Amino acid sequence: MFNLNSFGFSFNRKLSTEYISISIRSLILSMIGIFIPAYILSLGYNLNDIIIYYLIFSVAIFLFTPVATKFVSKAGLKFSIVASFPLLVIAYLLLYSSEIHKISIYWSLIPTILSFLSFWPAFHTDFASNSNKDNRGHEVGYVQILSIILASIGPILAAFIILFFGFSVLFITISILMLLAIIPLYNIEENYPKHKFNLRDLIIKKRALRDYFIFFSEGIDIMSDGVLWPLFIYLMFRDYLVLGYAGSLLSLSLLIPVYIASKYTDSKKRQKLLSIGSLLYSLSWLLRPFASTIRSVYLISIFSGISGALLYVPYHSIFYNKVTKNNTTEYIVIREMFMSLGRIFVLTLFYLTGSFIILFILSAIASFFRGFYK
Repeated sequence: MFNLNSFGFSFNRKLSTEYISISIRSLILSMIGIFIPAYILSLGYNLNDIIIYYLIFSVAIFLFTPVATKFVSKAGLKFSIVASFPLLVIAYLLLYSSEIHKISIYWSLIPTILSFLSFWPAFHTDFASNSNKDNRGHEVGYVQILSIILASIGPILAAFIILFFGFSVLFITISILMLLAIIPLYNIEENYPKHKFNLRDLIIKKRALRDYFIFFSEGIDIMSDGVLWPLFIYLMFRDYLVLGYAGSLLSLSLLIPVYIASKYTDSKKRQKLLSIGSLLYSLSWLLRPFASTIRSVYLISIFSGISGALLYVPYHSIFYNKVTKNNTTEYIVIREMFMSLGRIFVLTLFYLTGSFIILFILSAIASFFRGFYK
């Protein structure tokens, strides 16, 4: 049986209930996230409509993150995290209505954006304040391993549901699961973090320009990996099962390297691990244009998962240390805003060029620069 203390540190009971809910949330997002572009295409929309859909999302996150984070500090972390779950359910039901009642897909963006703005600032703040600085890499890894175990099931399970029952059943299934995931969150103690942010924070702190650029690069990576890479696979094979297996293999390949990375992230080897991970993950992007067969897609997905894990754990450990040092939501706001700019940049470039090769090269450069985060 898996031992809660197998990471070599005392299990953090303050975060235990959140681990459960966040893991279920990861399962749900893995079941639907990579299929949304394919679903939009199935409704008769075109490639540019998909880009516009995610552009609207990214612009809204950039504009409203400062306001949303201030709301989170007033409403409380528990309320904000809990509220994000039913908002996603509303978003999924609106996407479901796009197929059944011909409602525009763009209506689903409203609850999706509100859920994102409610969840991530609250989660980052809560994790930074409750996790142990000396064991932060272990705890980041632990959260990831629980999520990975469930997320590895999600894509292939969703692919079979789509194949045999259609998207309607998938949306209903994930909506029920999302509501059930709220239950463990009621044990969280409410917390009202300090909020400090104004536009001068983006201009005055010249020493943080490197961080801004790295967050910008992270936004490029996230949009490319979460939306445009699955879209590339689907357009090449037009097969939900291929997409599902690729997503599940990527998640499974994360398991062992996340465990290894969590062991070394809290040591002096953290920076070296981050550099190796960013270099290998950058290489994975340079390999993706050569994915022309199902086998090559699976192999590249596995390599991407392994290299991405070596980058992710030390990267987020450093991030949460900086959040704790600042002791406000300021650093979280800045990160979300520059990540959004990265998303906007890569989506706009893809809209103008329509070239996946340019996108993959850009993502490789972005991944490489993330290795300089300190």
